[in-house]
Amino acid sequence: IANQAGSPSKDTWLLRKTGSLRDVLRLSPPGRARKTAAAALTSRAAEHLFWCSRYIERSEMMLRLIRTYLFRLENYRDYGDMESSSALKRLTPLLRLYYSSFGSERWRETELRLALIDGDASGSIVFNLHRALEAAYTVRDLWPLDSWRAIEQIEELIQQSERAARSMLLEKLIQPLVNALMAFWGANQESLALTQGGLWFHLGHRIERIHGLLVGTATLCEQIYSDDEIHALESWLEVNS
Repeated sequence: IANQAGSPSKDTWLLRKTGSLRDVLRLSPPGRARKTAAAALTSRAAEHLFWCSRYIERSEMMLRLIRTYLFRLENYRDYGDMESSSALKRLTPLLRLYYSSFGSERWRETELRLALIDGDASGSIVFNLHRALEAAYTVRDLWPLDSWRAIEQIEELIQQSERAARSMLLEKLIQPLVNALMAFWGANQESLALTQGGLWFHLGHRIERIHGLLVGTATLCEQIYSDDEIHALESWLEVNS
């Protein structure tokens, strides 16, 4: 340790009898075992893991965005909250980033419902989840038991949302889906962490997360013209909290 008071500094070395630190950082030891592990994961499987995690993360981000949008919409309708009114205007372009069919008519709950359940429209939550499940089934042998439980729960919620979407409150559709996606991430956090498949899975997750944060923040900042619109940024923080 060294500081301005004059305390001394020392270098600390960790010694190993054989090999190097590079070997420690590898997922598997060098040699034949490493070659076998590398051959076990095909490029096709890596691609499906990558895109499965991206579609799941994209769906979760959109669910959180719709949930925040609904909260602001209820505040505006019930209390005439003008801050919520301004926030809704700023959040609408963010929804269009994910679901381009989101209409120009202001604050329509019907449009939010379609963004959730319209499986035929590219960018809707159900569409993204269907693509994620297709990728997941392609690499079915790589998922542990806990992951399959989460996948089955996601499938059940998709079917439920498609059957009862016209009658159920959006909040009752959104929160169970968010919980199921969080369970899916948690199931794979440990089981896939030290495998090559896990590297591609978490890579897709983080890339999609960073992309959504950057594009969403840039889109939102382009619309903010004064310090009085800080509530729009607060809504964006709610989406990502």
